[in-house]
Amino acid sequence: MNFNKIVKEILGSILSLCEFTLNNESRGVIEYEHKLLLISITYDFTRSFELDVNFYFKANNESYSLAELKEYFDKEKNRFIATQILEDDKLKAWVVEVKMFLENHLYELIKDHVVICFELDSMRKQKTDFYNNERDERLFKEDVEKLWNNKDYVRLIKLVKNYKGNIDDISKKKYEYAIKKVS
Repeated sequence: MNFNKIVKEILGSILSLCEFTLNNESRGVIEYEHKLLLISITYDFTRSFELDVNFYFKANNESYSLAELKEYFDKEKNRFIATQILEDDKLKAWVVEVKMFLENHLYELIKDHVVICFELDSMRKQKTDFYNNERDERLFKEDVEKLWNNKDYVRLIKLVKNYKGNIDDISKKKYEYAIKKVS
């Protein structure tokens, strides 16, 4: 596969127009640098054959994936996650998609990089909070179910009283029943 050659041929011109320079190149890795941003395009030749694009913002020393930026700009989720390619023609089509994304958003990425970084960090925090809340609710329900099955009503009451998240209707009914049994 001619990864490096294809990437440079398709992306080189748009990146140089926006004052990016080729910063690093090795087999399966191409990095273009701007005074505010580093773009890394990688290909795993050895195991997964996955392609990846990451944007490293110097303002906050954070890296964001192309998938995160696609979600931010285009409200598309999971478009570019774990792309695996073995043929040059499919690689070219993928790099053309990356080029189209850059044509539509690179200027804004540079111009509004501080605001975009802040908003991307907020998106990450929201996703993390959502995941943590979902996990906590699932674990809470599992604990309620275990205590219910063991008829350990005292601990079930204590668990529900101390829980700070949302309590589903079934857990509430089990809690109410446990209170009646203990009283």
